[in-house]
Amino acid sequence: MSTDPPPAVMGHRHGRVPREVRHKQLLDISEQIFLTKGYDGFSIEELRRSAGVSRPVVYEHFRSKEAIFIACITRIWEIYETSLLDSAANVHTFKDVVVGASDAYFRTLESNPRAWELLNNARGINVTVDGELDRLRELSVQRIVELGKVLTPNMGHERIEAYSHIISGAAEDLGRWWSRNLDIPRSRIVEYHTDAILALAGRFADITDSV
Repeated sequence: MSTDPPPAVMGHRHGRVPREVRHKQLLDISEQIFLTKGYDGFSIEELRRSAGVSRPVVYEHFRSKEAIFIACITRIWEIYETSLLDSAANVHTFKDVVVGASDAYFRTLESNPRAWELLNNARGINVTVDGELDRLRELSVQRIVELGKVLTPNMGHERIEAYSHIISGAAEDLGRWWSRNLDIPRSRIVEYHTDAILALAGRFADITDSV
C-alpha cells in the first residue's frame, strides 16, 4: 500500500489547505465527476478519494450530493452573470443590451462548453435542482430587465420583461444547438441571436436610439 502523502493543492500542503482553496478543489473535482458519470453516478466516496480528504472534510463544505451539484451549477451561472454585468458597463441603447447579453452568454459557453453541458442537462434531476435553475435564470432575466428599463423607458415594463425572457430563452436553445456545432464562429451565433431579437422588437422605433 502506498504511503505517499496526498498531493499539494494549489501549492498548499495537506493539512494546510485554506478553506476557500479546498472548496474550489472539491467543486472542480465534483464538476468533472458529474460530467463523466452524471448525477446518479456521482458519489461522495469518489469525491473524497479524488480530493485526498476524509468524508467529514467534504461535509464541512457541502451537506449532500444535491448541495454539491447546486454549487456547481451556481458557479457556472455566476461566470455568465459576471460577464453580463461587464457587458453592461458602456451600453447606450436597447440594441446594445441585446448584443451585450448575447455575446456574454455565448462567450461564457465557448470558454467552457463542458460545464454548460452540465448546466443544460440539469433540468429534471429533482424538484430542488429545478427550483435553483429557475432562480438563476430569473436573476439573469431581471438583469436584462433592469438595463432595458433604464435605456427604453417608453417601451413599458411588461414588454421589456417579455423581451428579456425571449432574449434569455432563445440564447439557451441556440446555445444547445451551437454546442453540437462548435465549428461555427461565436460571432455568427451572436449575429443570429441578436438579429432575431431585434427583428421582433424592431417596430419600436426607440430601441436603437441613444438615451
